[in-house]
Amino acid sequence: MAKMKAQQEALQKQLEEMRKAMEKGKKPGEKPGEKNPGGMGMPGMSQQLANLAAQQAAIRKEMQKMAQELNKDGSGSGNGLTKLAEEMEKNEKDIVNKNISPETLRRQQDIMTRLLEHEKGRAGARTGPETHQ
Repeated sequence: MAKMKAQQEALQKQLEEMRKAMEKGKKPGEKPGEKNPGGMGMPGMSQQLANLAAQQAAIRKEMQKMAQELNKDGSGSGNGLTKLAEEMEKNEKDIVNKNISPETLRRQQDIMTRLLEHEKGRAGARTGPETHQ
């Protein structure tokens, strides 16, 4: 889980940088990515976006696998992770479509918050109540 969180944090930073770069290259009335296929005067932006989308897909697949493992016992404890994976998929689509919007960044922040909450919840479950005396 910690590895996934670190990967998601790195992805978030890259998304924010890409958003800034896309905004700089945009003229009023232009959509991001409209100017040239290389991406707003930044050579390789399309490649960078493809890499970001691939990273998000890999993290999402790990998340889905973890959710399935947690749900094997029928407890539904992995349902929160399933929802996170759905949010990741939305971000993935935004990245692929070169549509890194404030909504994408907000969703990314929500994903990070929920990953942290889940990680804390799991750590609390492992230590048990006897350690909180």
